[in-house]
Amino acid sequence: MTDGSTSSPHGVRQGRSWFTAGWVAMGRGLAMFGLGLLAVFLAWFALTAMSLVLVGVGLFLVPPMVAAVRWSAQAQRRTTSASGVEVASPYRAAPSVRGGRLGAWHRCWALVTDSATWRDLLWAQVAVTVGGLLAIIPFGMLAHGVFGLLLPLIWEPVVTAWDGSWYLFIPLRDHDDAVMAAVLGFVEIPLGLFIAPYVLRLHARLTHSLLAPTEESRPSARIQHPAGPGTDLVDSSGAEIGRG
Repeated sequence: MTDGSTSSPHGVRQGRSWFTAGWVAMGRGLAMFGLGLLAVFLAWFALTAMSLVLVGVGLFLVPPMVAAVRWSAQAQRRTTSASGVEVASPYRAAPSVRGGRLGAWHRCWALVTDSATWRDLLWAQVAVTVGGLLAIIPFGMLAHGVFGLLLPLIWEPVVTAWDGSWYLFIPLRDHDDAVMAAVLGFVEIPLGLFIAPYVLRLHARLTHSLLAPTEESRPSARIQHPAGPGTDLVDSSGAEIGRG
């Protein structure tokens, strides 16, 4: 590929049965959803810190908050690479600045004007909405299928609590309906496991479109290799924090 990413033709299915691959992909999907949920909170803290720059306190809050967002984005890149779509890190090299308020201003300016910072913030919003919902579809099918299997045993309290309940396209009125729901649940569980690797790959493509380096940022990217497992990732803002 010309955009700095590589992908395995089989992704998480390579060397595994569909059953095992489904469980692995489902676990990674939940991990991605968790990372997205964390990232959206970190992103809003970072945006709040940026809004406080003009009053001074934001100068010292922006670098650690942006570093936290970048940490979550790098974790997402590593998780994505495990599904067969590797994503390079796009961050600029940390500028050499002095200490004090002027140095803090230069550090903030370097982070705020780095397009990768804003792409990370955009990814954080998508990761917990479109991407997050996409990542947990297979797990949702698993949970819903288990619920269907249990309906023959619990249909009465369910119908009592939620009048006019349905399971997919089956209205729950009596035990026979609950048995039909259990049959559908029995089918839904393996179906969720089967589609999990494909859903994960789609999620990985979405992540790549948001977190991979752009053509403009590539010449100045600090890290030119994929952010896979075991990669030594040095965050530019994190380095500045340690330097301070």
